[in-house]
Amino acid sequence: MSLLLALALLLGVPPIAPHFRVTKARVTVPRPCRPAPVVKRIVATLTAFDAGLGAAFAREFSEDGVFVAYAGTPAARGRAQIAAEVVKRNARGDGWTATILHAPVSPAGLPDATTYELGLNVRFRGAQLEGRGAKLVVGCRSGLVRKWLGPALAVPP
Repeated sequence: MSLLLALALLLGVPPIAPHFRVTKARVTVPRPCRPAPVVKRIVATLTAFDAGLGAAFAREFSEDGVFVAYAGTPAARGRAQIAAEVVKRNARGDGWTATILHAPVSPAGLPDATTYELGLNVRFRGAQLEGRGAKLVVGCRSGLVRKWLGPALAVPP
């Protein structure tokens, strides 16, 4: 078990729900974009997010990565801004748990990148919000996240 995962479990915020599942990809994608490596990266990112470890979260992104925590909030661009946003979200008590990963269904962007949809349960302002979704664009050469578009919330943060 990784140190990050152990820390997340101690904090009581599991990065992956017990019923987490991955849907079957409908297109062939390069190795770094296949579901298994993407799941490993998602576990690392969510563990870091839930623990407020901004630098660890940002390392999973390309250097020019874009992170939008919630739809309608400003984008954090580049690892420094991404790390700062994660620390800010953690200080507000936000937490995310993955419930499902929808593997790529379209060849759009391939072989350079592909898009995944991630189902999340969100802890926000003390409330548990189930069934929220995020979109992730993963670079197929590096396997790093290029863009993370977070879930829409009924009440903007």
